[in-house]
Amino acid sequence: MLNLILALCFLFSFSSTLLANDELQVGIATLDITPGEEDLIPLGGYGSMERRNYPFRFFSRKPYLRSFRVSQGVLDPIRAKAMYVKRGEKKLLFVSLDVIGVTKGMHKDLIAKLSEEGFASSEVIVSGTHTHSGPGALSNNLFWEWVAMDRFQKAYYSLFLSQVVTTVRTAIASMQPADLHTLSFETNHLQNNRRGNDRPLYRRANLLLAETKSGEWMGGLVNYAVHGTSLGPENLLFSSDVPGAIEKGLTDLLAEKNGFVRNLKTSDFIFINGAEGDVSPAMEYRALGEEFAKQTNDHWQNMKPLAPEWTSVQKEINMGKPKIEVSRCVDNKWIPKNLNIGIKKNISSKTFITQVHFGNLWFMTWPGEATTELGTRLISAAQEAGAEDAWVLGLSNDHLAYFTTKEEFAVGGYETCVNFFGATGGTKVIEAHKELSKVLLKKSK
Repeated sequence: MLNLILALCFLFSFSSTLLANDELQVGIATLDITPGEEDLIPLGGYGSMERRNYPFRFFSRKPYLRSFRVSQGVLDPIRAKAMYVKRGEKKLLFVSLDVIGVTKGMHKDLIAKLSEEGFASSEVIVSGTHTHSGPGALSNNLFWEWVAMDRFQKAYYSLFLSQVVTTVRTAIASMQPADLHTLSFETNHLQNNRRGNDRPLYRRANLLLAETKSGEWMGGLVNYAVHGTSLGPENLLFSSDVPGAIEKGLTDLLAEKNGFVRNLKTSDFIFINGAEGDVSPAMEYRALGEEFAKQTNDHWQNMKPLAPEWTSVQKEINMGKPKIEVSRCVDNKWIPKNLNIGIKKNISSKTFITQVHFGNLWFMTWPGEATTELGTRLISAAQEAGAEDAWVLGLSNDHLAYFTTKEEFAVGGYETCVNFFGATGGTKVIEAHKELSKVLLKKSK
């Protein structure tokens, strides 16, 4: 009899351990990484005259500055943010940084720094929020140094990366059992299509929310298409701009939902941009953040549970030779149509995309800035392949500037000037995602 009791106790303990290991756990962390004024870090984002030093300082002794002016202070914090999701042996990491963009080199460096955690490349999605008032000096690509970031500074890049690592490890250390929910709704009057009022707008806002077992909201992801350009190039103060304001509005909303008595010290949202290549904010950034939170609250009752099952895969894409077609940048009929500037020494012809099927929700990364029409086509392709819902994660894991449709490229405009892969670049990304969809659908069978 005693042996039977001991055996039952063992089986109960073993079963409980298996259940605990198979339980979904979520960790969210944020860290203020705003450079100090004494660091003399320039802002990265705009390349216009308001941000630049004249004349150019060839022999500047300041550690970072040559072409761009130093930041004059802080309007609101620059942050690193991470959301970690784990179930059994499976894990997934989202990182959002208040910078103009991230590169595949930064993605690779971050995974290397997190070697102890054992992340596969397809398990990590790193996104730039695309604020135009974040820190510069982070890119060692000569093209981006000249255009928007100023001279690369290795010491600052190392510090920046270590702060991101700290954020990720804090998220991992804070994980706890949780349930996931999704919420999607159409926003009103928050965006403009800067290519013209007759152009389409993808007004859908997407949220992924984590809820503790005790019923408190931890925070989560927010995916929305909008440029971080409420503050113009004349601004010389660090700011997370529209993405940060949306995060703050939603964080304040969760504080109200959770009430005053709660176990969580904080809850937070992590912004990941969408297909924002032609989308600008329709109002001042703080007002936009407050209105976004209000509209979220109006649709709160439409939240749906998300099954804690996922698979992820990534694929390398050969985009072809990058170039700048001069006729797309200069409104002059005398410019030859075949006059191109080759930039293959500075812009890689290869990039990669990641796709995650999370329950009935598909995440699809885009290595730069897709226009609204391209984003809509990618979402339609996912839905045709079987997705119930799909998100375009713009400016994620790499930054190859703008992508337009073939029709938009023919019309011209700013986005076509900084479109390095021409009329077919966007189609290549969409076709690669279609191939990944087939791979993941086979895995799930």
